[in-house]
Order: sequence, then C-alpha cells, then structure tokens
Amino acid sequence: RDFDMTVYGTGRWGIPFDFLGCINGAAIYDHDRKLLCERNMDDSLVPAILNPPAGLASLHYQLASTRRLNMFLREGSWFPKIGVPYDEVDFETAQGLRNLGQISLAYTSEEECGRHDESLRKDFGAAIEPHRNKTTIDINTAGVDKATGIAETVALRKGDGAEVVHVGDVGNDDG
Repeated sequence: RDFDMTVYGTGRWGIPFDFLGCINGAAIYDHDRKLLCERNMDDSLVPAILNPPAGLASLHYQLASTRRLNMFLREGSWFPKIGVPYDEVDFETAQGLRNLGQISLAYTSEEECGRHDESLRKDFGAAIEPHRNKTTIDINTAGVDKATGIAETVALRKGDGAEVVHVGDVGNDDG
C-alpha cells in the first residue's frame, strides 16, 4: 500500500509502528513519518507499462509515489473509496508521471490477470518486479519486494537486536 493507505489502516486499527514499509518495500518511513528510503522505477517504464497489452486492459492504474497516490479510473474500476486521499488523473497525465515506486493494474478475473502478468514478465524481463494478487498486479522496479523492504528496515535499525513484525495479506507478504 502507499503511505496514505498504510497510515489510514494503522490509524483505523490503532496499530503503533516504528517504521512503515510502503509500496511493496519501495518506500520506508520512520515513526515520525519521515521518508528514510525510496526505490523508484525507471521513469521510461511508466508509459510502456500503461500501454498495450497489459496497461490498456486494466480497470484502473494505481500510481504510487512517496509524495502522492494518483489514480486513473476506468468504468468498472472497483478501487475502494475509503477516505484515502488520491489525485484522479487522466490517461495522458498518468503516462507522464515520474518518480513512481509502484504501478498497480487491476483486471476482471484471475485468468486475465495471469495472462497480463506473463506478458509483463516477457516484455520487461529483469527491469521490473511484478507481484500478482488474485486480480491485481503490483509492479515495482527489479529487486523491490517486501522482503527487501524488511531487510532495509533492519539495516536502518543498525542491527540493534529489535524484533521485526510485519503484517500482510497475500503474495509477497511472506518476507
């Protein structure tokens, strides 16, 4: 999740935190909400991912940076309107966004999602790290996943022996 979604969740459930690993480990914040680490994808990948075949079939684009969540919504999008702030953008603006930590694409079925996941892996190879979750694909730069985010967090703690607890729901949450 992006920063605002994560803060919304921790606040809603009253979960205290020392660090937040957001957008699949591409951004890490401390307890004061200060950005400590940021790993963005190559800006040239953004328009390429958002175009055929995988991008144009997506119900919405969730374009997350450390600064703001941007959304391009198509008819049929199921993106939840849960009080999390985001900027709704048009297709042209979405293609021009820079400094993104993650692009998330959404599909109508797991089968369709699987086809586009394979297509993205074939088209972009080692340049991206796609994380599939049922009908969505989160795309980060190569080498970025929740496990590396947790490792970065441990390194920021300078091996002080503190325990690390992470919470997740599927896919690359196994850390």
